This record gives sequence, C-alpha cells and structure tokens, in this order.
Amino acid sequence: MVARAAAFLRALLDHPRHLAWAIAAAMLLGLPALGGGFVADDWFHRANLDPASTLLPEGRGPLFEMFNFFPADREFLLRSRDQGMFPWWVDPDIRGGFLRPLSALTHWVDWRLLGEHPVVHHLHSLLWVAACIAAAGAFFRAWLGPGRVAALATVLFALDDAHAWPTAWLANRNSLVAMTFGLLAAAAHVRARAGGGSGPRALAIGAFAAALLSGESGVAAGALLAAVEFGWPEPLRERLLRLLPYVAVGAVWLVAWKLGGYGISGSGLYVDPFRSPVRFLALLPERLGALTGALWWNLGVDFWVFLPEEVSLGLGLAFGIGSVAALWWVSGGRPNDLRSGQALVMAFLCLVPPSAAFPMERVLTFAGVGAAAWFALLLVPALEAGLPRWRDRLVLGWHLPLSAFVLLAKAFAVPMFMGQLGAVVAAVPSDPAVVDDQLVILSGLEITTAYIPIERELRGVPAPRDMLVLAPASARLTVTREDDRTLRLDAETPMFRHAIERLCREAPLPAGTEVATNVARVRVLADDGAGHPTSIRASFPESLDSPRYRWLGPSVGTLVPFVPPAVGASVQLDAYLPLPD
Repeated sequence: MVARAAAFLRALLDHPRHLAWAIAAAMLLGLPALGGGFVADDWFHRANLDPASTLLPEGRGPLFEMFNFFPADREFLLRSRDQGMFPWWVDPDIRGGFLRPLSALTHWVDWRLLGEHPVVHHLHSLLWVAACIAAAGAFFRAWLGPGRVAALATVLFALDDAHAWPTAWLANRNSLVAMTFGLLAAAAHVRARAGGGSGPRALAIGAFAAALLSGESGVAAGALLAAVEFGWPEPLRERLLRLLPYVAVGAVWLVAWKLGGYGISGSGLYVDPFRSPVRFLALLPERLGALTGALWWNLGVDFWVFLPEEVSLGLGLAFGIGSVAALWWVSGGRPNDLRSGQALVMAFLCLVPPSAAFPMERVLTFAGVGAAAWFALLLVPALEAGLPRWRDRLVLGWHLPLSAFVLLAKAFAVPMFMGQLGAVVAAVPSDPAVVDDQLVILSGLEITTAYIPIERELRGVPAPRDMLVLAPASARLTVTREDDRTLRLDAETPMFRHAIERLCREAPLPAGTEVATNVARVRVLADDGAGHPTSIRASFPESLDSPRYRWLGPSVGTLVPFVPPAVGASVQLDAYLPLPD
C-alpha cells in the first residue's frame, strides 16, 4: 500500500498540471469560507468607504485609513471611549495604524464595484489564494529547479493550514496579497540572479515594493530575498550588492511609514520593533518558540491569546526547543546541501517580523515557503526510494493529508468562530427607543463590542446612544449594588492577565485609576500588586433602575439581559469567556 501511494504521488508530481491541481485543491478546501459573511474589521473597512459615517475621524482617504484602528487624533479617541466604541481602560495614547493601500484597494473594489454581497467578496479572496499558490510555484521552480522537489514544495505550500484565516476572513486578505507580491519578487530575483537581465530585476524590485504596500507582513519578503543569497560560494560583497536595491526600497517605505504615523504602541498584544525594540526582544523568545512549533509541526497556537501571561513564556520555549529537536530527529542530519540551508534560513528569518504580533497561525504565510521547500528536499529522495523509513512516512502524512484535513476543518471553524461576534451584536437591543438610551455591559471583549455602533450604523439598525463595558471577558464577577447609583465588581481572579484582554492597553491599571465616561465614572479600587484590577466601582449619574439604562450580563459566549440587584445585595456572574487561570 505504501509503495502504491508513493507511486501515485510521484506521478502527481511529475504531471505537468500539478500546479493547477494544487490550486484547485486549495480553493476547494477553502470553499466553506464563502459562508463567512462580514465580521469585525470587515465593517470597519466598510465604514471607511462611507462618507456619511460619523463614527470615524476624517483622514487621508480610505486607501490610507482602512487599517488605522487606533487613530492619532487623541480627542477623537477619547470621545469614542466616552461613547463606548473603545473600552474605558483603553490607553489614551494608544496608536495602531497600518500602511496597506494595495490591500485596501482590493476592499474598495469589493464594496464599490462588486456590491455588498459577502459571497462575492470571499470569492475574490479565493482568487488571491490561487494567485499566491501560482506565485509560490513560480518561485519554487526558479529556485529549486523544475522537477519533483519544486512540485512537492508547491503542493505542501498549497495545503498549508496556516492559510485558513487569510482565506476565510476578508479583513486578513492583506496577508495573501502581500505574499503574492513577495513571492513574485523572489521568483524574479532568482531569474535575474541567473542572468535573466534587467527585466526580471525591475520586476523583483517593483513586486517587493508592492508587497510592502500590501501589508507589514511584506517585510518578510526581504527575508526570502536574503535567504536566497545565503550560502553561495561568491564574495559576500557581490551578494550584498544584489540586495542593495531592496534595502533602498525598504528604507523609503520605512520613512513613509514613520512619517505617516503608522505603527502601533500602547497595546499589550502588538509591539512595534521600531518604537519598542527592548520590549520586542524581550517577547521574541516566547513568540518565536510558539511560531516555530506551529510552522514545522502544525502545533496550533491560535489559543495563545487565551493563556495567562505567566504560562505563555514557558510554553513558547517548550514549543520551540521541542520542534527543533523533532526536526533534527526526523531528518537524521539530512538534508545538508545549499538549498536546504537556504530553506531553513528562509523559514526562521520569516518568523521574526510576525513576532511583533501575538502568536497566531495566520502570520506563518511567508515562513511556510521555507518550511515547504525544506520538507520537499527531505522527502523527495525518500519518495523516490519508496518511503522505506517510517519517519518519512510520518512526516509526509503529517504535512499532506493531515494538513489538508486541518485546512478544511479551519475553513469551517473560522466563520463559525467569527460568527460568535455577530451573535453578540445581535444581543444588543434594537428597538427604536434604544437610540436615546445607554447600554451597560457587565463584561465582554473589546472586539465584540467595539463594532456594535459601526455595524448598526451601516445596517441602518438603531444603536444605543452610549455604551460602557465594565470588565474584561474572562472575569468571573461578584456584582454588588452599594447604593442606588453605584455598582462594585469584584473579580474572582485578577483582570487583564490574558493576552486577548490587552488589545487596548499595555500599561498597568493600579488601584486609584479613575476614568469618566458618558455612562459612568469607573474607579479601580484594588489590584493584585502588578496593576491587574481585582475590584472596580462604577458610579452612575442616575438610579440604576432608570429606564435610560439598558443592561446586558455575560453568559458563556454571548450576552443576556441583566437586572441590577437591590441595594446591598450581590449576584454572581460567570465569565463571558471562561479562560484557564
């Protein structure tokens, strides 16, 4: 049976249409994403194209503002916080904007030219999946040479389950766009290196610039180019000179990026290596280790944001060390030629830029290029020998049928997971009178509540005038009514210990911190000594029984109507999102 399977795979790799089959297989596995609809950032992108929207600040136009989530306009941010679009604990000095005009252009095409039909938008993303795989095939053929190694690398890349999120979530399409241009740049660079002339070199430089303008992940395209130059028996000076035009393009992009005010600061989830290099380096071992495990062995890391901060470091180091040891074991010291070394350098260099974000599988797209090439170089000789080693069979099964199955499962799971965000929006009252009222949510996620006013405005559905989320999603609360206008919330465990709750704030929230919003004044009464609140008080200008207040309390994964207790009484509330302690 093993021999027949090996023969079938060899015939597939030798067939001239293997690339078309790989593209067709990836698109077929991604078809469940067509039911993903519009969620979260998708509505933010839509609002940027609506000149009538009152929920976003005036800026430089949608192509340059579509990925500007925390605007530099501090007055606007504070006003939005007071109205509830940002939580009361948001850092007033937070910044979070990305320069992605080419990816923004694809969304402009969706909303302005293709209509407001989510299936059409998702079909557009599937076309980028096809373009990305085609570009990968061109790069592998140029770099590894035509034959089974390049063919297997293309198939492994096409079925990589890390592509599920960029395929299924419209707002993450920028990863596919940046990678398509980055792979085109690498393929053209290899052809120019082999004596292809000025045409491929100009194409490589232009495509690299397009990758950077499609998303910050395009920085990893530079890692592809650097890895291609790694290890050649040529003078180092010649190899550096070939990379110099890309360094110049990257420098121009970086200057424009900095002058435009792009980048991120003040967030506990993201770190800007240019603004906070020390923090970036401090987080690098954990994040690099986690991503290493996800890249080489499909160890899922999308759960990382749900871990307490004291757990994630040790687990990240374990993932990294264990994955490298497993790589050495399955290879038995093989392969050790130039291209294998380039593939390893490529894979690990491409993990460094996405370490600026929290560990998640959707940032592995560029790194997957090097990993696919390395595994292809390892497995093709074994495949040609009939797979005599069981370790080779294990690796091949792990990275072909198993990976394809996981890709399909995620194509179903991602829309279902994101659909839960829509369920929270649907729980908000929508009767006409709500436009004069204020909504109080006892606990919730920033990403589930921030888009309530934006989605309601775009759908033409009544939304509360103001909104206030009192506690983060993982908090199990004891809610006590101290007097007619005051609630005290005591958390069973300290708040904001999980990464998913630190999107809007990196700095601690010690006892004594006080923030006034349109709905209530919130004060931190106690913390755990590290700036994680354990008790907060919310003081309202009117009786909690006033009809102007609409109350929602947490139930697992959703929100339900809540009635404030009587004066002096307490109620226990489960967490909206139960997380490990």
